[in-house]
Amino acid sequence: MKKQLSPTKIVTLLGIGTSVSLLGESTIYTVLPNKEVAAQLGITITMVGILLGTNRATRLITNGPVGLLYEKLPRRQLLVLSLVLGALSSILYTIGYGFWPLFVGRVFWGIAWSLLWIGCKTIVQEISISENRGHLNGRYNIFYFLGIGLVSLLGAMLTDLVGFSSSQRISALLILITAAVWYFLLPETRTSESAITASKSPQTTMEIFPWRVMFPAALIIFIARFIERGLLAASVPLWMANLFGEGIKLSRFLIPIATATGIYNAIKVLPGVSTAPAAGKLSDKIAKRWPVVGLTLLVGALGMLLMSTPWMGTGFHRRAADTRSGGQRGDPRARDHRRSLRQIQ
Repeated sequence: MKKQLSPTKIVTLLGIGTSVSLLGESTIYTVLPNKEVAAQLGITITMVGILLGTNRATRLITNGPVGLLYEKLPRRQLLVLSLVLGALSSILYTIGYGFWPLFVGRVFWGIAWSLLWIGCKTIVQEISISENRGHLNGRYNIFYFLGIGLVSLLGAMLTDLVGFSSSQRISALLILITAAVWYFLLPETRTSESAITASKSPQTTMEIFPWRVMFPAALIIFIARFIERGLLAASVPLWMANLFGEGIKLSRFLIPIATATGIYNAIKVLPGVSTAPAAGKLSDKIAKRWPVVGLTLLVGALGMLLMSTPWMGTGFHRRAADTRSGGQRGDPRARDHRRSLRQIQ
């Protein structure tokens, strides 16, 4: 019999596993849009766009059936299966050459993430009450942000050090180790009450389903994920490569472009890591979720507005020109690059 764990410890265990599971996925987003890496794998940038969206298209099909599985089967077994499938996807990335092995791997990752994300969120809901639900969800999201940030940096560094295929094999090994940890340490949270609820007729379930709450919440998540993962995450590696070429030169030291992109992704998620639990606690304290959601949307809109401001882009591009040419302000290449930018602006 497994030792009883507190809700906080269960969420922490789920969060660590989620972070590790994202090692292969975050590496894909960080390095695959790089033209050199894409060429080594035998794919074009257009194919990269298709591959980055394949797992999400897969989840459109699998999310519904996976939800039904979690109503009928034990949570822990399905979560362990999600990590096994995640490891398999990383292995598939290293088999063969060209588009199709990567495509199959992305399909498997889509299935794996459906199982993992829905399962983890289901458990967090089950072990929480109204007074601490926001806090526990915020705590879990800390690890999700670490997965798409710091783990992204680790994957990029591994790619620069040992190559794409070897880094994915290492990812697969770490994910399988995490699966074993979940199997032995993660308690089963599906209770007899959950089984009784799941046994209700489909008609009854449809009648009590909170569409008025779920639909706007899903729409907000769709918009946020479309902007962050669909636009920004997929285009940042290309943006970084266009700015810095092979890497960022600091004196005599060169930071490879994949590692530099990983550093950017790690810095990008730090505000989310620090504010996720605070937002959850705030929603618990005021006993209202929507005002907090509205506040986050305003902050996000302000961030997008700042990113699109011409003066901010011009200043960053000028600093990038200096960095790309070694920081020498008198370098003719830097002067030419700054001159061309002024003409464009």
